[in-house]
Amino acid sequence: LLERKLLAAGFGDVTLINQHGNIDSLLSRPQQANAVPVSLLLSIHHDSVQPRYLSTWQHNGQTFDYSDRYRGFSIFVSRKQTVTGQSLRFARYLGDTLLSAQFTPSLHHAEPIPGENRPLLDKPRGIYAFDNLAVLKYTDAPAALLECGVIKHRDEESDLNDPAYRERMADAIVTAVDQFCSTESGTQ
Repeated sequence: LLERKLLAAGFGDVTLINQHGNIDSLLSRPQQANAVPVSLLLSIHHDSVQPRYLSTWQHNGQTFDYSDRYRGFSIFVSRKQTVTGQSLRFARYLGDTLLSAQFTPSLHHAEPIPGENRPLLDKPRGIYAFDNLAVLKYTDAPAALLECGVIKHRDEESDLNDPAYRERMADAIVTAVDQFCSTESGTQ
């Protein structure tokens, strides 16, 4: 969906890396991006919560983990990347367009517990530092990781499965990419 929308917006070359979710190594994604090379890398994911927040419920005769405590998007950048300033500028555009599209950031990654405790760089936009995340740290181009929503939240999981919701999110992402690329290079 996002690839199609970016191409329709005039971005002539969009490269998908690991679109099937087959993780071979954490370094393979930045290596593939650097080999192209790309002008911007956006790593897209669904978020979860720490195990301490999970409960179980029965649905259609099966047991599932869930946590309705946290929902919303999160954006991560690495301060150890060579182009951190550009990555942070893109993250701000992304946060702004997601907010304009009526999405809400999740702030649970700043919680001072093991597995979280990420520095919150921009609270209103839901932007965190995740300095040693390989896909961000080792990519030569500006890079951000977007957690589109907390898939363990039962209502948000339904939202993330809704085509209209995904369209709205993809449109916000395309707007952010366009704003960033227009500002950074003067053109698309």
